[in-house]
Amino acid sequence: KDGKIDDKDRVTLGSYVPNFSYGINLGFSYKNFDFSMVMQGVTGNQIVNRKRGDRRWHSELNYDADQVENRWTGEGSTNSYPSAAGSVNPWNIAKFNSFYVEDGSYFRIQNVTLGYDIKRLWRSCKFQQLRLYVSAQNLFTFTGYKGMDPECGTALNDKESWVTGVDVGNYPQARTFMVGVNVKF
Repeated sequence: KDGKIDDKDRVTLGSYVPNFSYGINLGFSYKNFDFSMVMQGVTGNQIVNRKRGDRRWHSELNYDADQVENRWTGEGSTNSYPSAAGSVNPWNIAKFNSFYVEDGSYFRIQNVTLGYDIKRLWRSCKFQQLRLYVSAQNLFTFTGYKGMDPECGTALNDKESWVTGVDVGNYPQARTFMVGVNVKF
């Protein structure tokens, strides 16, 4: 509170370690149908969205949609983010600050599977089981995090060492849809 911003103003902005991690596994079957769903998430962790700062040195990086839609464009506009020109100037983002730190909490529907056992319809079938199924992985992620994926893992920092909880713009986990057949002889 001395009117200057210096090293005395530093504070801890959070931790990449979640306060709570959880998972839910559901499954049931009814007649010839079976259903399963796996969900997981974390809460209480912070993520460094480093991609926002890297934009300053690497002009080929894309802006987050939130940065573009809520950037300063003149009198009366939002001041959530600097203008497009201001976000690449060193005077604006040269020092690490709370601008880069976001809540990393998320809830993800990891896997959903719906199956149908045809064998039960055809008693004369020579297979022990003939099951058709559809499955989806990484179906939905619910989060307030503005990067691509709140489950960012580790990254290499400027000092060539690995750090956790830093998002350097990794691609999100792929959403995958599958159709399959299980056959038991």
